[in-house]
Amino acid sequence: MSEPLTAEPASGGVSAPREIYGDELVAAMVVVALLLLIACINVANLLLARAAGRRQEFGIRRALGASRLRLIRQLLAEGALLSSAGVLLGLLFGLWISRVLAQQLSVEFMMSGAPLTVDLDLALDWRLLLFASVLGAVTTLLFATAPAWSASRVDPNVSLAEQRRGFVGGSRRDAGHVLVLGQIALSLILLVACGLFLRSFYGLVTTRLGFASSRVLVVNIDSRFGMIGPGRGFATLEPANAVVAFGRFREAVEAAPGVAAAAWSVTLPINGSYLSGWIEAPGMEGLSRDEREVYVNLVTPGWFDTLGTRLIAGRDVDARDRFGAPRVAVVNEAFARKFFGGANPVGQVIRGGWPDPQENTDPLVIVGLVEDAVYRSIKEPVPETVYQPIAQLADEDVEAFAFGLVLIARPATTTPTQISRGVAAAIVDVDPEVSLTMRPLEVQVRSTFNNERVLALLAAVFAVLALLLVAVGIYGVISHAVTRRHAEIGLRIALGAARGAVVRLVVGRVTSRVVGGLVLGALVSFWAARFIESLLFGVTARDLRTLGGAAVILLTVASAAALVPARRATKVDPAQALRQE
Repeated sequence: MSEPLTAEPASGGVSAPREIYGDELVAAMVVVALLLLIACINVANLLLARAAGRRQEFGIRRALGASRLRLIRQLLAEGALLSSAGVLLGLLFGLWISRVLAQQLSVEFMMSGAPLTVDLDLALDWRLLLFASVLGAVTTLLFATAPAWSASRVDPNVSLAEQRRGFVGGSRRDAGHVLVLGQIALSLILLVACGLFLRSFYGLVTTRLGFASSRVLVVNIDSRFGMIGPGRGFATLEPANAVVAFGRFREAVEAAPGVAAAAWSVTLPINGSYLSGWIEAPGMEGLSRDEREVYVNLVTPGWFDTLGTRLIAGRDVDARDRFGAPRVAVVNEAFARKFFGGANPVGQVIRGGWPDPQENTDPLVIVGLVEDAVYRSIKEPVPETVYQPIAQLADEDVEAFAFGLVLIARPATTTPTQISRGVAAAIVDVDPEVSLTMRPLEVQVRSTFNNERVLALLAAVFAVLALLLVAVGIYGVISHAVTRRHAEIGLRIALGAARGAVVRLVVGRVTSRVVGGLVLGALVSFWAARFIESLLFGVTARDLRTLGGAAVILLTVASAAALVPARRATKVDPAQALRQE
C-alpha cells in the first residue's frame, strides 16, 4: 500500500523532497528551457525561410489591397496552428515520458538508516494543460512575429520584379544567420551538459566500492530486541543482552540453506548514517582535533568476509574480542596512509575510536588492515575508518545505537534475493514477533545515484532531440535556399563549375555558420560551467574532452544535414533551371 508523500517544510523552510531532488530538478528545468529555445529558434528560422520564398505571393497580396496588418494576422494564424498541433503532440509525448520518469524516480532510498520508497504521481492535470497552452501561445507570439513582420514589409513593385536570386545560404548578416548561430550555440551548451552528466553517472557506476554489493542481502529487523520502531527500545532485555540477541539472529541466518556467511554492524555502507570518533597516538601531537577525527563502524566477526571487503594484513575481529578483553580495531588503507605514512599499521597502539577518547583511555591495538571501502556516500572520498568489535562495548554504549543494527548475509552460490525466504524463516524461528525488511545491497547502492541517473537520462534524451532539431532546421533552410536558387546553381554548372564545387559551396557556408555557433556556445559553456559543478562526480565542469566531443558531434550532424540538399543541388539541369526563370 502506498501513501502520498507530504512535502512539509523543515525548520529551515525546505521540504524533504526538495532536499532530495531540488538541484537535479533545477538542472533538468534549465535543460528543458534550452531545448525549448532551440525549438523556437528552429521554427522561427524555418518560418523566415518560408516567408522569403513567398515574397512574390505577399507582393501580389499587397498589390491587390491587402494591408500589412492582414498579412501579419495571416502568418500569426499559421504559426498558431503549428504551435497548437505541436502542443497537442507534446502533451501526448509528455504523458508517455512522464510514466518513464516516474518509474525512474520511484525507487528505494535510505533515510536515517531505514529503507523508504518514494512513488511519484506525474499524472496530467489542468495546471499542466494550462501551462502548456500558455507556453504555446507565448512562443507563437514571440517567434512567429519576426517572420510575419518581415513579410508584411514587402514592397509590391520590388517583389513582383525580382527573380529568385542570391547565393546559397543567404546573407551572412540576415536574421536567419543570427538564428542559426544561436541554435548551434544553445545546442552545444546542451550537448556539453549532457556529456558531463553522462560521464559523471558513468564515474559513479564504475567507482570501486571496496565491497561486493551484488552478493549481499541486507536485513533490517524490528523486534522485541530493540530495533527500529517508536517506543520499542529494549522492552524485555537489558542493553548488554542485545549483543547476545542479535548473535542468535546471526547464527540462525548463517545456518539457513544457501547462506555462506552472515554478520551485523551498527551502520552499513552508503546508508547515509555514520559514527565518528577521535584517535590519539604517539606522533600525532601536532594534529588538531579535526585532523584526528575518523569514521567508525562497530562490527561482528565475519563482517568483512560477508561484505566482500578484502583483508590486506593482520586478522579480522573474532570471538576473542569481547567485553573485558584488550580493545582491538581494524583500520583501512586511508587510515594507514594518513597516520602511518602508508606503512603496515598492524600492531600499532592508538587510543580513542568510539566513543570519545577522553572517555576511553584504554589502548586500542590495531590487529588488521582492510582495503578502502565507501562509507557514507560514493561521492565522498573514502574516509579514514576504524572498525571496532561491537562485543567490546559497555552496556550504555550498546543502548546508544541499538536501534540501528543491520544484519547482512552472503549467499553461497545463488543471488541475494534467492536466499531471502530462508533468511526470513530463520529469523522468525528465533523471534516469532519479528518484522523485517530485506533488499539486496546493490539496490541500496543504485538508489544513491538515482538522481544522477535520471538527470543523465533526461539530458541524453534532450540532447538527441536537440541534434534532431538542428538537423531538421539546417536541412529545411538549406533545402529551401537550394530550391530558390536553381537558376544560380544551373548557371554555375553551365559555366563549368564542378558538382563537387557546388557541394562544397553549400556545405562550406553552412559549416562557417556552425563554427561561429560553436565558438559562441563554447564561451557560454565555460561561463556557465560553475553552475553545475556541484552536480558532477569525477569530471570537471570545464572538461575539454567533453566540449570537443560535443562540438565534433554537432558539426558532423549539421554537415550531414546540409549535405543532402547540397547533393540534390548538383543534379540540377542547367537548361531546365534557366528556362524556368
